[in-house]
Amino acid sequence: MAFKAESDDKRESLSYKLKKILEIEAKSVICSDEYIVDPRFVSVESAIASADIVIIGAPHNRYYSLNFNGKVLIDVWNCTKTTNMLMTKKEI
Repeated sequence: MAFKAESDDKRESLSYKLKKILEIEAKSVICSDEYIVDPRFVSVESAIASADIVIIGAPHNRYYSLNFNGKVLIDVWNCTKTTNMLMTKKEI
């Protein structure tokens, strides 16, 4: 949700704009960011466990080594070091 990696700066973050769009279309939207304090946010582990689709909105270093447990992953920052921005469950 942060504007850039390893930062608590949420000003101008496109993640919040994406969240608003997703809230219109999705059943629920779960957010996590270890740098931003927000009582509505959950741990990254909880977010991954609960999600059908995971979108990486800020390239925090911790995300590079997370296990996404076969979830559909949208990785616009290539944190997972894949060649595809969008990976399906079969590719993870």
